[in-house]
Amino acid sequence: VLSPDALVPLSHWTTPVSLPKRFATWFFASEVRSRAVAIDGGEIRAHRWMRPADALAARDAHELGLPPPTFVTLDWLARFDRVAEAIEAARRRPPPRYLPRFRLLPEGVCCIYNDDAAYEDGDVERPGRRDRLWLSQERWRYEHDT
Repeated sequence: VLSPDALVPLSHWTTPVSLPKRFATWFFASEVRSRAVAIDGGEIRAHRWMRPADALAARDAHELGLPPPTFVTLDWLARFDRVAEAIEAARRRPPPRYLPRFRLLPEGVCCIYNDDAAYEDGDVERPGRRDRLWLSQERWRYEHDT
């Protein structure tokens, strides 16, 4: 149980316009006192606590399925040693808003995000700012200029 005031926005994601079903999703961070999670059999069928870097490694090992927004969020969180550091960093910046565009390439899919130089025309060779997630069978790689 969390107080709404304890939630710190990390990011906002909207699924691409081209998809038949669209979702708007917020990611939040918060420190919690209890590690208990109620398995409801609906949206939550199982759980385990993991450090962000461990979750990313489990995804690369094909042991854990992650949708792209969760992957990008965990990549950002993995940059911090402690939860409190990540929460403080999130408080200091406006939460990024993502509306991905997909580019199908021979090596896989590239999810291009709003701040990427290729966002308007999909030209992944265009010089400039990078904010994209490369999806291949072998591994995923988030490329982001800070």
